[in-house]
Amino acid sequence: MRSPGNADDSPLSISGDFFRIGSKEQAAIVTDDEFRQLQQGDTVVFKKVYDSCIGLVQFVLSRCNLSAEQRDDLAQECFLRFYLNMNQLRDKAAIKQWLVVAARNMAIDLIRSEKRSRVEPIEKIDALNTTEPSSHNQS
Repeated sequence: MRSPGNADDSPLSISGDFFRIGSKEQAAIVTDDEFRQLQQGDTVVFKKVYDSCIGLVQFVLSRCNLSAEQRDDLAQECFLRFYLNMNQLRDKAAIKQWLVVAARNMAIDLIRSEKRSRVEPIEKIDALNTTEPSSHNQS
């Protein structure tokens, strides 16, 4: 039997690098009727999902060593993608999971693209290419 203070009792448990969403009853943030409305593009229900999940998305992004501006941009992009794809969801309990996975993947993509596009300052490259004698070799 688990104790009431056990971390597994919360809807979001952190174990290593895993984000585990709790039971379907805990994870469902909309009713069945609201879920059908959401799939049809209802902005009122979308706002309810946004208000319920923005903290979770921001938490996921905060664990990715991004600037505040990058986190805000990715959170906005995450909910935009959710809005554009919410008609494809099949299970109301999958909303939080979809948002967590999307946020994590977008952060990984951003970090990877930044690593690929890092450019050394031209002065540093020029310094490596010159063969100036070091000061300790001059007498």
